[in-house]
Amino acid sequence: MENLINSCGWQRVAGKPHLAYPLLVQDFLANFNHAIEEPEVNHRYTTWVRGKWIKFSPAVIADYYWLTADDIEHIPIDLDMTQVTQFLYVRADAWPLVGPKFLHNQLTESLRIFHICVCHNIDPTSHRTDFNESQAQFLYHLARGHKIDLENHIFRFIIDLASQCAFGRSSMFSFLISALCLAKRVSLLPHEEPETLEPPINKWTLGNPMARRAANNSAPIPTVETDHLLRQIFTQLFEQGRVLSFIQRT
Repeated sequence: MENLINSCGWQRVAGKPHLAYPLLVQDFLANFNHAIEEPEVNHRYTTWVRGKWIKFSPAVIADYYWLTADDIEHIPIDLDMTQVTQFLYVRADAWPLVGPKFLHNQLTESLRIFHICVCHNIDPTSHRTDFNESQAQFLYHLARGHKIDLENHIFRFIIDLASQCAFGRSSMFSFLISALCLAKRVSLLPHEEPETLEPPINKWTLGNPMARRAANNSAPIPTVETDHLLRQIFTQLFEQGRVLSFIQRT
């Protein structure tokens, strides 16, 4: 799996945990500049947080995560769903699907683990029991080791969070948001305490066989902040190279 993360350029995305300030992140989202991409506005690619303008753009995200634009491969618009489904389910007769969506529990064991990684680290969501055709293409593209435009992906994801007022999901990319605010010396509230929210993939920890058990569990995943056991499970996934080695060989 380490090779896969290196080929995708996720070394810092899957790095050591950093301090995050949940209330600060919520303020960032609540006061987000929804005209951030408009060329006519005075504060393009900046947003207002507690009395300060904070730079926020794909370039800023790329700089924080040490991402590069080299070898980025976009998902083909004419991707063959028969090929996608055969890869995910390892069955020649898997397409068309029997039901309306792809099912997590019908993925191979290695891809179930990788799907969990993607759902927590790259395209955060607490719902992973099933997923649609677009998400299947995304999973297939990543599992094949293709490098995506991650900075723009994260940028769009956070814009969507802010536009939906989804403050209950503010833990998503909270390291990034907290770090950008603190770099501009945004003031913290009295008694505002940080939380160490461990990333779901962490190459500084050893592998844990419980990751396989978690991948086979079809129950919805609790939030990272409230379930310490799952935090431990998902921080171990980085070293599951043998589990995902077939992905690199195909």
